[in-house]
Amino acid sequence: MVGIQTPSLVSETTLGSRLRRCMEDLCGPDRARGLLGILDQAIVSGTRFLVTVLLGRVCGADELGRYALGTTVLILIAAVQESLITLPYTAFCHRRDESERRRYAGNVLKQFAVLSAIAALFQLLLATVYLLTDSPNGIVGVMCALVGVLPLFLLHEFCRRIGFAHRDVASVVVFDSAFASVTGLLLILASLYGVLSGLTTLLLVGMAYGTVGGVWLYKSIRNYDFWDRQLLDDIFRHWSFGKWILAAESSMVVRSYLGAWVLALYISEAATGIYTACMMVVVLANPLLIGVSNVLAPDVAHGFASGGIRAARRIVWKTTMGMAMLATAFFLLMTLCGEYLITLVYGTGFSGASACIAILVWGVFVEAVGTPASNGLWAIERTRLCFIGNLLGMIAAVVLTVMLAPAMGIVGAASGHTGAKLITNLFLCTAFVAVTKTPALEGVTL
Repeated sequence: MVGIQTPSLVSETTLGSRLRRCMEDLCGPDRARGLLGILDQAIVSGTRFLVTVLLGRVCGADELGRYALGTTVLILIAAVQESLITLPYTAFCHRRDESERRRYAGNVLKQFAVLSAIAALFQLLLATVYLLTDSPNGIVGVMCALVGVLPLFLLHEFCRRIGFAHRDVASVVVFDSAFASVTGLLLILASLYGVLSGLTTLLLVGMAYGTVGGVWLYKSIRNYDFWDRQLLDDIFRHWSFGKWILAAESSMVVRSYLGAWVLALYISEAATGIYTACMMVVVLANPLLIGVSNVLAPDVAHGFASGGIRAARRIVWKTTMGMAMLATAFFLLMTLCGEYLITLVYGTGFSGASACIAILVWGVFVEAVGTPASNGLWAIERTRLCFIGNLLGMIAAVVLTVMLAPAMGIVGAASGHTGAKLITNLFLCTAFVAVTKTPALEGVTL
């Protein structure tokens, strides 16, 4: 059986390959992938940002808050998929020869299908609980819509992560550009026809996920071999590798989005909307943070597999220095201009949030410094330490947010969020230093 090197998102003859060759000609293969990774995350983050801007300006803070609560559920389930399916695939696909990758990719696609079905069933049960209680109608509608949106969102994320796993970043850029275009078209039409709301926004974005992901699945399905008897072996291996990543990612999601739910519970959905707007302004740094992380994670895994712990350590610390310098510039910019930016973008109804933005941007700086160490720990298979760091952060987030948010509003939620990030990333950086100095690891190669 003929194997494949990369179950690509798009054919080698399409825009992805052309874009990759153009960037490689301009700045070399390695630098091209880094720049494309940042470009891709700029497209993804920019799309999400513009969705919230349109919703906040047209419908106000209440509808934005409802939409934000729905997206937290999507992100939590995506963390499960990333931890147990796509991150283990990223780590292990480079260790298999070409003849095995086709079968392995088929097993991973089966795992995605099973997880999607389970997630949809779980969400259906959750929506039923909301229907039977006295929950606000807006939130009930969002919970019901998620039953259909969840599998489509997971398909979209699966496509992206497979591309990153094979370092086919240019194809991911094309894929996410298509998603941004479809999303923008649907939301503009909804706004023109006067049907835009938190619920319809969630449904329309789900349609965009399904449209682009469905095209990818149709075009790439021939690249997967489904007749393999090692599915259970792969599932157990993924669980062994990803169980601590799952715990860490789940803790991180709770830490990151707890403030939105506490504000909705104790204050109002409008407060959640304003807090979400502050978060969206601050996460303009995501093209840097996540874009570098998407490229760094496979690079560290590849470096560890070929050069051992020293190669992994060199990649992590080189990236940390660059991230710290860029995050410092972003921190200064947002501290000075954050209040002006949020009122300019979202409107005067979102004014008075300068203190919240200043506190949140501290968290961005801390996370920028800690992200390379986190990637380094999972790449060298010290995933339990990632879990411990995120668990400590989650505990801090629960304690601080529940104590501060009901009394201080969005400022209290921001304080809990940033305090938790500080604790998590301080632990991760310390752990990476300790682990990579261990003499027994110096000669490790896989």
